[in-house]
Amino acid sequence: MKVKSFWIIFLVVGIALFPGCEEDTSPLKHSEGTNLVQNPSFEENGEPSLDSWYVEDSSQITFSMDTPPNGGKWSIFLHAVHYGPMPESPAYYIPLSPGNHVIKFSVYGKYFAIPGSALLIVQQDSIREVASELVITDSVWTEYVTVDTVSLSEGDSLYILLYGGGTEVIDGITYFDLVKLILLDEE
Repeated sequence: MKVKSFWIIFLVVGIALFPGCEEDTSPLKHSEGTNLVQNPSFEENGEPSLDSWYVEDSSQITFSMDTPPNGGKWSIFLHAVHYGPMPESPAYYIPLSPGNHVIKFSVYGKYFAIPGSALLIVQQDSIREVASELVITDSVWTEYVTVDTVSLSEGDSLYILLYGGGTEVIDGITYFDLVKLILLDEE
């Protein structure tokens, strides 16, 4: 009889405590969501591809079979001979509604000579603002990650811009792969 009473009490107490349990949904503990970049590894069916990326001039973009761990078959590298991103810099539009968005922005990269960067840009009309920047500072494949809050107003556009680095004196080359933008939470 004592064993049966113990189990009944255990069951009642367990049921009473269960509704108090809550899932941790804080941005840093939140499980990985869907990557908003449709072509993060610059390939489609094992073939090199810039599908879904906006590129005005692809002359400075080269596909490479040098990839990071789990990077698939292809990455890209960018040559840069200018001080800032130019029309040949690949851009990816991210459709998000106005408001505050907690995002995880990441990219694998490596560089030679001059570091490049992956930029998260907010644009309204012709005004561009860098919301987040991942500077590629290693010469071996490294994952660069930031968790940040991006605030968008009505009419704002959000996009990723990849920049190969460089000056007018020294040519920079930067590799990119596995570009991700994950929406963790909307405030």
